[in-house]
Amino acid sequence: MDNESQATIAFLQTLVEVHQSLDLLAKELNQRTDVKKACVHPFAPRGHLSGEYDLEGLLTIGYSNADFGVSALLESGYCVDWWLALDWNESNWRLRCDVLSNNTSDDGSCVVIPFPEFMSTSMAELTEHLKSCVLKLRETVSEESLFA
Repeated sequence: MDNESQATIAFLQTLVEVHQSLDLLAKELNQRTDVKKACVHPFAPRGHLSGEYDLEGLLTIGYSNADFGVSALLESGYCVDWWLALDWNESNWRLRCDVLSNNTSDDGSCVVIPFPEFMSTSMAELTEHLKSCVLKLRETVSEESLFA
């Protein structure tokens, strides 16, 4: 098997492990008395076109993304999200992970625990960083201020 295939298999296996870890996070959150309900939002890739139009009227630049993570609706009416956002195109990968909070009556959410954005052209580097991001997100569950 060539290096590209091996890197792809490692990435897909990491996505399986990430989903299992997010599942455990949701189960852990559902056992808290201050959480009404926590659920996993699975990795679901989407494609987008943006940029300039060519002579035939077609967009010439495309990118894809997937947002995934765990959302917890708190008894207080707030929602806390442990979120990953992966974007990619023909030349690079970008991964963001943050903990966000919002009041369910408000529009939008605010980042309460930010992590540095990661960009790379290497799938192997992306795979390692994705594992690291999930560990960092899981560690924030002990932050009691998220649940206040």
